[in-house]
Amino acid sequence: MRLGEKGCLFTATQLVFGAETNRVACRNVYYERASHREGIDLIVNWQGCRANIGLADFSGIASNRVHTIGECVSNRYVENAIGEAEELASKL
Repeated sequence: MRLGEKGCLFTATQLVFGAETNRVACRNVYYERASHREGIDLIVNWQGCRANIGLADFSGIASNRVHTIGECVSNRYVENAIGEAEELASKL
């Protein structure tokens, strides 16, 4: 709700397969059509209870702009990921 109030857009059925500074490449999970999104400053990826460590390995993004938490690292409960996000947010 808070992200929606800030004007964030939510996209379902898309997998992120690449990213540059402010551009993200996605692929639809059903028909595999690729698309690109511009002006992206935050990616929140949730794919259920599966880790996706590939998200942490995008080239073309300054390493100080990429922070991995939750399922990007390993299988976690949502409470753990939220705690990691809060800790990271306080440092930023």
